Amino acid sequence: MSIKIVIDSGSDILQNELGYEGVEVIPIKLYFGDHEYIPGVNLNNVEFYEKLRVVDKLPHTVQINPQEYFEVFKKIIDKKDQVLCITLSSDLSGTYNSALIAKQEVDEKNIEIVDSKNAIVGFRSLVDIAIEQIKLGKSLKDISKYLNDVKKNIRLMAVVDDLKYLKMGGRLKAAEYTVANFFRIKPILHVHEGEVKSLTTSRGFKKGYQKISDMIDEDIDYSKPIYVAHSDCPEKIDDFVSVISKKINLDNIKAKEIGPAIGTHTGPGIIGIMYYVK
Repeated sequence: MSIKIVIDSGSDILQNELGYEGVEVIPIKLYFGDHEYIPGVNLNNVEFYEKLRVVDKLPHTVQINPQEYFEVFKKIIDKKDQVLCITLSSDLSGTYNSALIAKQEVDEKNIEIVDSKNAIVGFRSLVDIAIEQIKLGKSLKDISKYLNDVKKNIRLMAVVDDLKYLKMGGRLKAAEYTVANFFRIKPILHVHEGEVKSLTTSRGFKKGYQKISDMIDEDIDYSKPIYVAHSDCPEKIDDFVSVISKKINLDNIKAKEIGPAIGTHTGPGIIGIMYYVK
């Protein structure tokens, strides 16, 4: 009996992505108007951001329903394997609850559901750890407990470029948007208790990098993944890393692009860092 990992595309991991072979990815569907897109199937990140830059109304995502989880779980259980399901934060989506419902219908004992309380690279990093724990021969319940413990130590901070997407999504009022644009104010977001919240602001990108650097906790756990995340702005990575690397060791850093699940709400131009504290 082996352990199979099931996740959703809120992790920005693609089906059969190098290093994640065998991980089952259930896509979170995306709609631009009435047109349905499945990230990684009929919509890649380049196409997504091209579409996002010209819309006057944000696309919307649809949470994974219990039946979709049921079908994947049953297929695995029928092969006498166990399921470790990790989901997008329950504060951002109802996918966690859908997975719980499916678990009750399929097999209570051989399925564990972990609410990542994260998205994008924070979520991805938990998958990295789960894969390593399986290789070490840990049991399903031990891995689930370990992930629920370590996820509390995730730190994720990012600076936002174009505020119009926060305005379109109702997270920024029109007057706030006008003032912020005039003074080149860039919000610094972080993941806190599963939600994406504004931590502080900066005047311009470079000062935002420095503010993030100043806020980074020095008690970093270098045995766990460190990621730089960006939304369609790879050209910003070198400048960002040059500032952050003055504070912490980034020799083994991994850079990943933010996909549609979160990019829908924050837009292109975001760059940030995810790490663990001890």
